[in-house]
Amino acid sequence: MRPFRVAVLAALTTALFVGCISPELRTARIAMNERDYDRAMRSADAELTRMPGSAEPMYLKGQIYELRGDWQNMTIWYDSCLSVSKQFERPIKQSKERISRRYIAQAYYTFKDTAWAREFPSAPDSILMPRRDSLAVIALAHLDTAAIVADTMLIIYEQGTLMAYEAVRYDDAIVWAQRAIAREAKGRKDITSREILVIAYQSKKDYPNVIKWAHDLMGIADPANDSTNIYLKALDALIEAQEATQDYEGALKSLDDAVKRFPDRNDIKMNIALFFLKIKKFEQAKSVYYDVLKTDPKNFDANLNVGTLLANEEKWKECIPYLLKVLDIDAKNRIALTNLMASYYNDGQTAKGAEMQKRLEALGAGE
Repeated sequence: MRPFRVAVLAALTTALFVGCISPELRTARIAMNERDYDRAMRSADAELTRMPGSAEPMYLKGQIYELRGDWQNMTIWYDSCLSVSKQFERPIKQSKERISRRYIAQAYYTFKDTAWAREFPSAPDSILMPRRDSLAVIALAHLDTAAIVADTMLIIYEQGTLMAYEAVRYDDAIVWAQRAIAREAKGRKDITSREILVIAYQSKKDYPNVIKWAHDLMGIADPANDSTNIYLKALDALIEAQEATQDYEGALKSLDDAVKRFPDRNDIKMNIALFFLKIKKFEQAKSVYYDVLKTDPKNFDANLNVGTLLANEEKWKECIPYLLKVLDIDAKNRIALTNLMASYYNDGQTAKGAEMQKRLEALGAGE
């Protein structure tokens, strides 16, 4: 009797297990195993008609679309399934990650083929650029596919931004960077996406957007820990855009804010002085240069520009010490030699003026 009881128990267990699955679901699973996806889809649809809002037939439809390689419809049905139940969350997540990473890898290796161009630096742009551009289009298409599957995976958009930028496809770089920024976690701001936006908008002379993103970039860049001077590049882009739009007051405020934020950064102060020179506010420029020279008395550009400005004002005695410091660093500097010659002659120091003149003539003879 014992074998009979075991057999009966097994039969009852099987009956109970099969009995809890509807005929529609059972047919759908069998059809999927047989790769008859049309019949599997009809059975899953029938189950949804019978049980609207049921998670399992939604999951099966997503699986069918995945097996067919229809990522858009796969994503729609997987997301619909998750909206009603977390029962299949783990396998859905695994499927999405597997597929998206496959396309990210394909994009990377496709775009990596542009490395061949670096091996032939003498090749003309007429050959290099079309090849690089066509590979970038294919790589970005792979990333678009990855984004369909895993819309919130930030790395997809960051890679798209970099690839488009490196391929000099600035319109695409702008789109990918904005998509990346829209998906940033709260409190996390990516510097690279914003830096590329500034460069791309600069290339298009879209100054309002240059100003917008340069401000944003300056707000998160930390010059104290910035080996590539991202803050200063953003500041330069901002000032250039404000000059182009004739917003001189805005440019001065930007520079002033930068100095207040980083009072010990002479490189920022030098940018301010240069801007004053551009708008012909020479007294303000000199004032900034004097401030720089207090902490950096051998600063080449500060000494050269102060000396030149004073020479232009015919302040012969005052300009000489600054110009001599320039020659200590660059003995053949023509601007310093010319201004020193004029200063010495006009100040009655004829012998020294003649010496500067000989040095200038020697430079001319050596060319």
